Formats: sequence, C-alpha cells, structure tokens
Amino acid sequence: MTASIFQFAVSGILVGSLYSLVSLAIVLVYKATHVFNFATGSMIVFTSFLIWTMIGLGLPLWLAILVSIAFSYIFGLLLEWLVLRPLIGQPLIGSLMATLALTELLRGLIIMIFSAHEFHLGYHIFPPIVKKIGPVFISPALFGGFVLCTICLIALILFFRYSPKGLSMRATADGHYIAQSVGIRVSTVFSVTWGIAGVICAMAGLALMDRIGFSIVQTPSVVIFCFAAVLMGGLDSVPGAILGGIIVGLVSDLASGLISSQVGMLMPYIVLMVVILVRPEGIWGLKRIERI
Repeated sequence: MTASIFQFAVSGILVGSLYSLVSLAIVLVYKATHVFNFATGSMIVFTSFLIWTMIGLGLPLWLAILVSIAFSYIFGLLLEWLVLRPLIGQPLIGSLMATLALTELLRGLIIMIFSAHEFHLGYHIFPPIVKKIGPVFISPALFGGFVLCTICLIALILFFRYSPKGLSMRATADGHYIAQSVGIRVSTVFSVTWGIAGVICAMAGLALMDRIGFSIVQTPSVVIFCFAAVLMGGLDSVPGAILGGIIVGLVSDLASGLISSQVGMLMPYIVLMVVILVRPEGIWGLKRIERI
C-alpha cells in the first residue's frame, strides 16, 4: 500500500509540473494585461500541430522544435496584435470575450488546416533515461516532460530577474501607469508576454505530444485542470501557479489511484472550492483592498 502511495504521488508531481507550466502561461498574460486567457488550450493544440508539421517536413527533431518555438513566439505576437491590441482601453469584459472567441476561431482553423483527429508521433521524444527509482516506476514521457518543464521554469525565472525586457514585464505587472511613467512601452510588453505564452504553449504541447498525443478535442480538456491550478495558486502569482499545478496533479493522481478515476477528476475542484472559501485570492495571490 505504501509503495502504491509513493507511486501515485511521484506520478502526480510529474504530471503537476506540466500543469504548472501551462498555468504559468495563463498567469503571465493575466499579470501583464489583466486578461484571463481562455484560449490557452487551443494555442497548445495549434503549436503542437506546428511541431508535428515541422517534423513531417523531414527536419531533425531538435531543429523542428527550435523552428516551432520561433513560429510559436510570432504566433503569440500576432494574436495580441490582431485580437487584443484593438481592445486596449475598453472594458475588460470585452477582452475576456475576445479570448473565448479566439478559442473557437483557433478550433476552426485547426480543423480546416490540419484535422480534428487525434495524432501521435509514433515514437517517443524523450528517451527512457530513468525507468525506476527504488520501488517507483517512472514513465519516460512523464520524466522527460518534467525535465522540460523544469528547464522552462528556470529559464523564465532567470529572464524575469536579469533581462531588461523581463524587468520591464515585472514593472508592468505591478502597474501600467507606473510603468509608463518610467518610459516603458506597455503595448510592447503586452506583445512580448503573449509571445512568451505562445512559446510556453509549444513546450507544453511537446510534453503532451509525447505522453498522450494531441487533438482539438482532448488537449483543451487537460487545460481545464490548469484553470483550477491558477485559481488555487492565485491569479497574479507565479509561485502560486507552480504550486497550484503540483497540488492539482498530486491530488488528482492520488485520488484516481487510491479511490477511482471519477473521484480523481473531481478532487482538484473540491480542493479549489475549499481554498476559495478559506482564501478567495488563492494560496499566494494578493489580497486587494479598495476604498470607495
């Protein structure tokens, strides 16, 4: 029994790292623009098809990934410029509805350009470097996804701490008017944020592609767990996104393995309800007090 608990806990943490990565894309966009991006799932599918297309053209895997990352960054820039940029200064509900419309638009484009079927590469991207640690078996796809997510998280931390553009994004997240007062172009920060979100979606798509494949039907349903992770950790908290993703993965896998898969699907939302009742702003979210 103890070995089973360890097995489910390790698998939950590995899966939770993927949720953390996707949650980070949602939080970054929200912190910079105050817009909750409901189109994240469709962006993951679109960038996954970009990687699949590059591999289909005969490019080596590493080159296909690099080219897809570049295209994913440009893809994020275009989404911000075409869909969100015209809504700057408008009520936030307009931007929120725009991301919902963007979800359906991308869904239609994916079906029209690619397909609505589920796709698998036919081989594993991540080699089976680690198969077993003590009594715990490690899935190569899960471990490879965990390593990929960890690298992305470390790269983002270094980017926000040391690069001028990262510091500008942090200043913009603290306040748009404050950032403008010191000469930061907020519109440029918005574009870069969406570009980075596109790259993160590509990396998440790569990890999902190796583990379960990808499709316009299945992949966005995975992102629903990430919405729970974001709300649990706090909409404006990067550490909260990471912690929330790990908690969701851990709770879900433990409940699925020890009770049933149906309970595992519900557990993240049960934990989320408890967190919202006790701490509505999330575990690490900021409590905002406004005077009227």
